[in-house]
Amino acid sequence: MFNSELDFLMTLADNRSCLIGILAALAMSLLGCGELEFPEPEPGLPVFRMQGTFGTEEVLVIAGENRQYMDTWATQDDMGIWEFGGKFRPNDCGSCNDQWEFTIRDFQRFDPGDDWEVQASLETGTRRYYRSQTLGNFFRVSFFGDTTGTLDTLDYDWDFGDGAISTEANPVHDYTDSSLLKALVCMEVSGQDGCVSSICNEVDLAKKPCKADFVHLLSDNSSYVAFQSLSKGTWPIQYRWEFGDGFGATLGNPGYTFAQNGIHTVCLSITDGAGCESRICQNISTDPAICSQNFTYKVESLPTPVDSQFQTIILRHMDDSGEWWTSAAVDQSTDAYFKILSVSPYQPNLDGLPTYQVSARFKAMLTNEQETRPFEGTATFAVGWPGD
Repeated sequence: MFNSELDFLMTLADNRSCLIGILAALAMSLLGCGELEFPEPEPGLPVFRMQGTFGTEEVLVIAGENRQYMDTWATQDDMGIWEFGGKFRPNDCGSCNDQWEFTIRDFQRFDPGDDWEVQASLETGTRRYYRSQTLGNFFRVSFFGDTTGTLDTLDYDWDFGDGAISTEANPVHDYTDSSLLKALVCMEVSGQDGCVSSICNEVDLAKKPCKADFVHLLSDNSSYVAFQSLSKGTWPIQYRWEFGDGFGATLGNPGYTFAQNGIHTVCLSITDGAGCESRICQNISTDPAICSQNFTYKVESLPTPVDSQFQTIILRHMDDSGEWWTSAAVDQSTDAYFKILSVSPYQPNLDGLPTYQVSARFKAMLTNEQETRPFEGTATFAVGWPGD
């Protein structure tokens, strides 16, 4: 640990003119003019460097020296929050020891296709440190439309049952109310050739242990349809078919002759041996010239982030023994901080990913779950960006 701000600053200066400027900045700080500004890199110094202390150990890491390399990435965590990261690590050895990692978490969760700006996500100023917390789950559902009987371009109208709508063919929707275990979803399609079709189904968000499902087979030159249940559940399963014209069946795989050709909405309800119930409806067209529309879906249950997880920082270090230390697994002291001083575009990384150069000052506690050490210093590092 440096004995004073002056000792720390003197390690960054290697000529008298630079030292004079730094001493002047220190004097202004002591007179109550605010926090010291990060000193401008001297001409000829490497672009990426970190200097400070980890416990009682003095640390100086410079990209381009002692096999050190600046690695960058941008990924989304399992809550959909973007993380912009960079780390100093030995060159050509992603699993080698002696790594120093900086991760900046975004200020909100973005859905696929959303636009956002670097200025907001990598904004200068003081950030909190990330601490893992969740409040229940939210459900992300991917919907897939399935149309038969038309080659026309279709217009889609989805109603997700929670007040949200969409006009995409295969939308993705988040149900953020974790107490909502099912939703009635309706979809309608229309085309210029006169195709109009709609279907509503109850979407099981909770992933019940039983699920009703079926397929059908049309016979040649008749309105007879063979149905086969693909339902899942605890045996024995009770079936209740509704053919949309007042008639039904209780067999697992019934056949039925419709009185006239056209679109028929057929529904299957099941009750399994454990009492689990499920229902599904499909549009069945017995006339190949008439369009019909159905949809399938896939549910993902994802943890819901809390506000304290947004616009935060994670610091990590792999020591010489290969053990990871992190700021995310320890409560930070009241004097901990991470201040982003400047952000500017940099060149793409080796994967072609855009990157940004970040300058910062920081103070935090890192833990390996057995021991906690202070980590303090300054750094100029790079982080990846998903794309411009």
